[in-house]
Amino acid sequence: MGIHWRSFIPRFFQRKASEVNRLIAAWFLGEPIWTPVNYENLAKEGFEKNIWVYRCIMAIAHAGASVPWLLFQTRRNGDRKEITQHALIDLLNNPNPFMSRQDLIEHLIAFQLLSGNAYLQHAGPKAGPPKELWALRPDRVRIIPHPVDLIGGYEYRIDDSLKQQFPADQITHFKFFSALDDFYGLSPIQVAARRIDSDNFANNWNASLLQNGARPSGALVTDSTLGDEQYKRLKQQIREHYMSPKNAGKPMLLEGGLDWKEMSLSPKDMDFIELKKMSRLEICAAFGVPPEIVGDMEHATYSNYQEARKAFYQDTVIPILYKIRDRLNSTLVKKFGDNLVLDVNLDAIDALQEDRAEMWDRVLNAVDKGLLSINEGRYELGFENIEGGDVRYVPMNVLLEGPDAPDYASLLAPDQPSNGQNNDEEPPDEAEDEGEAKNLELKSGLNLQTPIQKKQYWRSFDRKRIGFYNSVARQFKKQFEREKNGVLKAFDEGGVHEVERYLDENAGELGKALTATYIAVMDAFGKEVYSYLKGVKSSQGMEKKDDVEDEFDVFDKAVQEFISSTVANKIVNINDNTKNMVKEIISKGFEEQLTVPEIRDQIEALYLEQIIPNRSMVIARTEVISASNAGSRYAAKQTGLQLEKEWVATADKRTRKSHKKADGQRRGIDEPYEVGGHKLMYPGDPSGPAEEVIQCRCTEVYHTV
Repeated sequence: MGIHWRSFIPRFFQRKASEVNRLIAAWFLGEPIWTPVNYENLAKEGFEKNIWVYRCIMAIAHAGASVPWLLFQTRRNGDRKEITQHALIDLLNNPNPFMSRQDLIEHLIAFQLLSGNAYLQHAGPKAGPPKELWALRPDRVRIIPHPVDLIGGYEYRIDDSLKQQFPADQITHFKFFSALDDFYGLSPIQVAARRIDSDNFANNWNASLLQNGARPSGALVTDSTLGDEQYKRLKQQIREHYMSPKNAGKPMLLEGGLDWKEMSLSPKDMDFIELKKMSRLEICAAFGVPPEIVGDMEHATYSNYQEARKAFYQDTVIPILYKIRDRLNSTLVKKFGDNLVLDVNLDAIDALQEDRAEMWDRVLNAVDKGLLSINEGRYELGFENIEGGDVRYVPMNVLLEGPDAPDYASLLAPDQPSNGQNNDEEPPDEAEDEGEAKNLELKSGLNLQTPIQKKQYWRSFDRKRIGFYNSVARQFKKQFEREKNGVLKAFDEGGVHEVERYLDENAGELGKALTATYIAVMDAFGKEVYSYLKGVKSSQGMEKKDDVEDEFDVFDKAVQEFISSTVANKIVNINDNTKNMVKEIISKGFEEQLTVPEIRDQIEALYLEQIIPNRSMVIARTEVISASNAGSRYAAKQTGLQLEKEWVATADKRTRKSHKKADGQRRGIDEPYEVGGHKLMYPGDPSGPAEEVIQCRCTEVYHTV
């Protein structure tokens, strides 16, 4: 039994109706609205009688139907995970007993190109996912208006006795844009109708011409009058001997003073070939199909045919697929659950493989150069994120060369005492001359047994780190000062989006400062640790391996890989933190209706009052501590000696409880410590959680095995 349109209108509207929708619906008085064009004429005159229309429609439909579909589950962080087995996938692959997925998509595209509209019925229970999908003939579908939703339902009518109405949520309506119709789309055939008629007339004229002996129309002229018998005999002779294609070209014998007089233009006079060519080009243009795709090979070469195929997919096929995809996601997919998204697999399109290969090269190159993180690269290529993929590679040769490279020597040179206020939230136990502290020699950290020995070693290690804090902090202050100016300029030019873009592009500069810190600090601490470990042979009679070097090598491959991966992670964390702080200021400013200059002043204050003075020192202390312990660890490994390591906790009252508990743990050189429920390879290990790593001043000593 049919459902009347009024049943779709609630007694009291649950949401405010659009006033425009009310006007449109009222105009049509709730009756089914007939399509403004004659679909049967479009199909017969355009699709069935014109080869170019047929080829254009079928080329687009076949190409679109051959592209595979993918289903994804979206996560809270925006990532997508592909799903290979799901009821929705099964339904798309087998939409009904008479169609495959390709048949269904082909019908939807072809119907839309023919009429400007296509309709997909969700057949099945009223609530829940449908069991079948059917593509409906668009000329049989009528839209029922609704004063709130604009569309209240659909009516499928074969004739007055065979009709059925469907609620709006059981039909997905695909349509092209129409400038003059509120309900129905505009077909490309309607736009090209005159040129299609012209081409059809030309074809009909040509056929008639051939049927008339391939001769143009004319008349037999005489000065005398023909009798009835003469007229009948002449007419019969012309029909039998000179008309029809089999008699084409036979000479005509005229008698009785008859003369032939042409009364129409010849094919040459009509420029018949050019007329046909223009019709073909305009029809192809209306459908967005390059002429080469539908068989016009007049100027085709392999090169421009390949370019035509790419343009065909990029400009015509893919936009139609995207329209279908988006409508399915908003109507059909949501019936199968939340957070599901359909998409088309563009990687499966052969014509675009060359472009995809170029895109792969560009993305991989950007990842290799640190411009994109691994996960950002995967996103650009259409893959889901992976755990641990939010890192950037920072090639050593990029950061160490050129006039803009940091002055690593300045981090190693004796520094002048700082006259400024130390803003570090965990100040050192006592004031130190930084230059003297930096040049202090470490006590031997080998085979220490008593707590006093370990405390003395820790203090020599920690005092030497103090000498680097201000030197490194100044590097970051300079970097953040330049960053402040760039962020303010970006905000003036493009708001928050331009700020994010600038910070991402500026990440390489931050990487230079971080790399300078790790190279300088690891080199200083690594050489001293290596030096006293190297004396093991002479002091204790132990043999070293033959491949042991004479000095710690900070440019060893393993050390370089460690610095590259560590710096990449640090860049992401520091940069994301900055972006979040700036975005919060901008967002809060707009909520409070502050002016743009006022928001700009707050961003500048963030840098001047917090990032430049405070954050620079916190970062400096954290990275110097991490780099010093990393230098110690890699120096121990480079000796080639069989060693065990021991965690030595900070020897003051500010030691974390978890670090106090870890004090005295002994592990193999490549085995992690257990610290606060986490595994750390050494104190300050950057792979550990922030609460166990930031400004951790613990260190480690070594024992021969």
